[in-house]
Amino acid sequence: MSRAPSPIFRIGQTPPAIPGYELLHPVGQGGMAEVYVARQLALGRLVAVKFLVPDAEVEPHEALERFRREAELMARVSHPNIVSVFDFGCAGNQPYLMMEYIEGGNLRGRMTPHEPADAGDVRSVLNPVCEALSYLHRQGILHRDLKPENILMHDEINPKVADFGIAVLRGGGSTLTRTGHGLGTLGYVAPEQQYRLRVDERADQYSLAAIAYELLTGEKALGVFKPPSHHNARLDPRVDEVIMRALQEEPSERYPSIREFGEALDKALVVVRPQSRWPRPLTRSLAILAVLVAALATIAIAWPGMTGRLATSEASGGIGNESAVRTTKSQPATASGPNDPGDRALAEGQSKLVELRAYLSWIEQGKPEGDAGQAVEKTNWTEAERIVSEQIEKIAFSIWKSSGEPTGEAGRRAENVNRLAAQQVLRTQLDEAISRAEQKATQGPQTRAPKAAQGSPTPTADASSQHTDAKDNKSPRE
Repeated sequence: MSRAPSPIFRIGQTPPAIPGYELLHPVGQGGMAEVYVARQLALGRLVAVKFLVPDAEVEPHEALERFRREAELMARVSHPNIVSVFDFGCAGNQPYLMMEYIEGGNLRGRMTPHEPADAGDVRSVLNPVCEALSYLHRQGILHRDLKPENILMHDEINPKVADFGIAVLRGGGSTLTRTGHGLGTLGYVAPEQQYRLRVDERADQYSLAAIAYELLTGEKALGVFKPPSHHNARLDPRVDEVIMRALQEEPSERYPSIREFGEALDKALVVVRPQSRWPRPLTRSLAILAVLVAALATIAIAWPGMTGRLATSEASGGIGNESAVRTTKSQPATASGPNDPGDRALAEGQSKLVELRAYLSWIEQGKPEGDAGQAVEKTNWTEAERIVSEQIEKIAFSIWKSSGEPTGEAGRRAENVNRLAAQQVLRTQLDEAISRAEQKATQGPQTRAPKAAQGSPTPTADASSQHTDAKDNKSPRE
């Protein structure tokens, strides 16, 4: 058998024309191939064209044989979660593989380093991929290079397994790995495959488990790695058991089949606590706050004695007494003197937060004076009470969820502690927002804002008046 002619097309060069197809643009490349999007002129559909390109470390005839084997293996299978192959041929001396075009990119493009994915999203990806691999194994095919880049995303729930470049029939594969190629990708390849030992279906199981680990933790399973729950506290211990078993170095210690692994993992993921429905910055704040909750529980009784009552308003009107934000008649009813020390601490903390939130609104409105200030005073305070109450409830609820959703007596004991902790989180957020607002205000126009004789709040105040205010009157944060 004579050797096939060496391919002439190289990465970065214009590929040869294929009769009946219009090449549009490249969409990806690897060590031995480059993929283009093309339009099939007769049917008007988009297809993916994979061109074989030279690799200095692989003999041309070996590269061509591997490319031909990929086409033959793909042509043997038909599964909704495996990329379909349409044709295999040569344009001049250039081998190509015509495949189904998947418009949504690959799984890697939907992953964020160091950030776990939602368990429901992970299930929607892993279940179909597991079905596809199980199907391949029944056909006697081992993929051997499963990784996020080789899982194409048709949509959110229809991933497709691609790239059979180093796939083999069960029991084969030894003749095409002697050059050092075909060993898979570090971080996903099974140890026995990396060490060029005999492989079976459990090598693909290891790769899928490595992908599951990365999706659920945001970290790769490299070196000596910790159980998934070390990186993602929402995971049930059963998830650790399943994934760590599938990632065992010895194939005999893994699941007998990839289907059994998939079923065990799916069952374990069903009980995973859902991701917080609150924004990510809040979630990160709560992670830090968890260390402080126990301390807050200890000092909750002592806090009221350390916290003074809000200052009462001075003479009415004008910016001098910050009447738009500081008043006693609008204090929440809970601040009127509850008997329980914990309740008193909550009431005083809530009042301070309301004052800060109203003060923030007043800054954002341009620090209106006189009639304009009094015109927005009641609205600012009422709106602040509503916003603060809602945010405290949300943060406290998130703390409760993250602490295991205690109920009964434990839940009642945690209620005040969680609210005190939520107040601390919100206080930090408001302080930062006020600092930004004040800085923005001092950088505003240097023209004196008109008096509000027309009855509407003025949008800005000059820098000199703001410096005077800061000197003569303390911010609610002080």
